[in-house]
Amino acid sequence: MNRHLHISPDLTLPPDAVTQTIVVFGAKGMGKTNLGSVIAEELSRCGLRFVVVDPVGVWWGLQHSPDGKGPGIDVLMLGGRRGDIPIVPTGGAVVADLVVNETVNVVVDISRQPDGKMWSKGQRVKFVTDFCVRLYERQGEDMRPLMLIMDEAARFIPQMMPKGAFDIAACVGAIESIVEEGRNIGLGTCLITQRSARMNKSVSELAACMIAFQTVGPNSVNAILDWFGEHVPKVRWNELVEIIRKLPRGQALVVSPGWLEYEAIARIRLRETYDSSSTPKLREGHQAPRKLTRSDLRKYQTRMADTIEQVKASDPRALNQIIAGLRRDLEAAKRAVPAPAAPPRAVPVRVKEVPILTDIQIKKLATVTDRWAAAQTAADTKAVAVFQALDTIRTALAKVQQGGNGQVPTVQETVYPHRSGDPALALKVRTLTPTAPPRLPDRPNPPTLRAAQAKAILGDSTGLDGLKSGERRIFEAVAAWHPKPVTRRQAALQAGIGNKSTISTYVNRLKAAGVILEGAGGLRLTDAGEATAQDLDLIGKIPSTTEDMVRYFSAMFKSGEARMLQVAVAHWPDAMTRDALAEESGIDNKSTMSTYVNRLRAAGLFTVAGSTVRASDELFPLAEAQR
Repeated sequence: MNRHLHISPDLTLPPDAVTQTIVVFGAKGMGKTNLGSVIAEELSRCGLRFVVVDPVGVWWGLQHSPDGKGPGIDVLMLGGRRGDIPIVPTGGAVVADLVVNETVNVVVDISRQPDGKMWSKGQRVKFVTDFCVRLYERQGEDMRPLMLIMDEAARFIPQMMPKGAFDIAACVGAIESIVEEGRNIGLGTCLITQRSARMNKSVSELAACMIAFQTVGPNSVNAILDWFGEHVPKVRWNELVEIIRKLPRGQALVVSPGWLEYEAIARIRLRETYDSSSTPKLREGHQAPRKLTRSDLRKYQTRMADTIEQVKASDPRALNQIIAGLRRDLEAAKRAVPAPAAPPRAVPVRVKEVPILTDIQIKKLATVTDRWAAAQTAADTKAVAVFQALDTIRTALAKVQQGGNGQVPTVQETVYPHRSGDPALALKVRTLTPTAPPRLPDRPNPPTLRAAQAKAILGDSTGLDGLKSGERRIFEAVAAWHPKPVTRRQAALQAGIGNKSTISTYVNRLKAAGVILEGAGGLRLTDAGEATAQDLDLIGKIPSTTEDMVRYFSAMFKSGEARMLQVAVAHWPDAMTRDALAEESGIDNKSTMSTYVNRLRAAGLFTVAGSTVRASDELFPLAEAQR
């Protein structure tokens, strides 16, 4: 048998074409599908196997003669409107198993469902991914030569993939594995596309042969030039481009430097089967051939029984038939139900009373009740003792309020009898009439006395021993800004405290101690607080120049925040956009940028207006003074 593939009077392919990789480029209607059909016819004639993945639904003509009245080549049609066996989008692996296990040539139509509804793009990508993965796995078992012909291949191996399109990436990887390593397991590919610019270059550049029909689009032409690479001298590229742009329909430029050692224009022969890919209007008045009936479908249907059931389960016509049958069964069942029988005669029922609790359970319950009453009496006795102790404390407090002169305020006693009637368990509540504390003198205390009072409040060694560490840091921050007021957030920043509730607690305790006060401008020292701060040399420790203030605050922030502060200060008094500030500060994460800006604004170091940021005027004391 002559096992060469005669695709043109000018070109014959050797039989190892079945395991090579061929890419076919060209504009719509220039003869790409005709070439693919010729390759399929020649493979069939030589006894070599092929499988076609058809996302367009135009390859069914392989089953028919040119006039549509007789049979074509032996092909099993799966899927589509004219398929011998239906398929579903989840059946890619099942179809691949059939292709590997059987010897029949197969066309897999993934364009439409049997009822004419089109497959979605996602369904096609999933099917092709599963099909190619399983085909690559199974083909290596017996390695019988097989060519995978894929029409409109750029849909499944695009050059550009949307972000997050993991399904398309998986499909590209599956086909790329076949192209890279398929020859080792007897698996070749013929990739056909009208959008050469969209096909993944890492796949197309592995082809041993490129066949280009007329192509005029600049991007598509550039893709063909990319494939030329080192195969064709660059001095000839312009010449070949002009040839490709003017090629008549049915003629193609064939370039195969290594495999065929061939470069020329070939006139591709016309297909010998029915031209099902021609434009419908050109066949107006010509009725498409009827779908052929195969006699050997049973063994294929048995293999794909589960897939067929899935198709039936999603077929509206089949579902309507099932529903109609169920309704007929229901009506027949209703007619077959006998008339209801007479109700049975009532039978008297004997009732036997059974106690809920036994005598032993009743005795245990009484014991528990007595113990509970005794425990409650003991608790009442302890409550009386607690109230008596509270009365003693109230009396002592009243004496303190009177200045310790020994006068006891008026005590009113109220007696609440116990429910048992026992006088010893009666509850006695005493109410004290408080006396007003002595009035402080109106004249101010001398500074030495104010300092002594502050030390008595804050501690007797350093003047701050009576405060918690956080309170001391707040006090030191207020003293450092004295005599200027400082906001809560500025004091908290300097003290290293980020919790608003904690800051509020510390400020309230310092105000209660009489060492700070809070007004419209912020926090200030009282006279007593100022005297203590002077003794401890805490007054005015905030830097007085812009450079010192930037160094001072930079040490309190992360490195990124410190860089942002320094950049904003360098641009003062001008404002900056957030993008410009982020670029000069070397921060490329928008979320991090927003967090840093908010922290610096909360510290009073930034002012924000819309999308602009500006260093605070408080960082420039000398400039403010000159104004």
